[in-house]
Amino acid sequence: IDGQLSQSTQDVGRSLGILGRKFSKKKTDMLKRALFQLHSLLGLSLGLVLALMGITGALYQYQEPIIHALHPEITQVKFENKVALRPGKLIAQIRADHPNLEISSLSWSDDPNRAARIGVMLDSGEGKKKFSQLYVNQYNGQVLGKPSSEVFFKLVLDLHRHLSLQENGKMVTGAAALALVFFCVSGLYLRWPRSLNLRSFFL
Repeated sequence: IDGQLSQSTQDVGRSLGILGRKFSKKKTDMLKRALFQLHSLLGLSLGLVLALMGITGALYQYQEPIIHALHPEITQVKFENKVALRPGKLIAQIRADHPNLEISSLSWSDDPNRAARIGVMLDSGEGKKKFSQLYVNQYNGQVLGKPSSEVFFKLVLDLHRHLSLQENGKMVTGAAALALVFFCVSGLYLRWPRSLNLRSFFL
């Protein structure tokens, strides 16, 4: 009798174990299905926003070389073994020639044939001043001009940050950035194999 009771107890234990594994697997499958649906829904709704942010971000990253290629007449200077003016003297020379310019920054490249840049605040015509960049000759202080493509890159930056929708667009891009983190985590979970090996992970 004791042997039969022990055998029955073992059978019940095995049955409960099997039921527990089946329930756990079913629960895991339900979670994966729910995550997959959410992953797909967010991908369809925010995928275009993320794509636009990626394209505009990459384009803005290459702003300088694109401007140099499009506007060599204002971004290139002749070196001719001249010595560049010191920053303080260069700014003083520019202010002497253009007293109305509000200079806020100065930068230049290690390449002696590339013009220096100054950041200035220019009147936008709406009673407000906007930041802009002018190229200057660092050897004589001559202001060479502002690239016409600057307007385009300002639009690119506005699309990247706000989708040209001001504060509403900022909230959308913020939500898209958070969704990207969710995509990474949920995608990794959904693709993670039960038995860890490279073949099962990529197939």
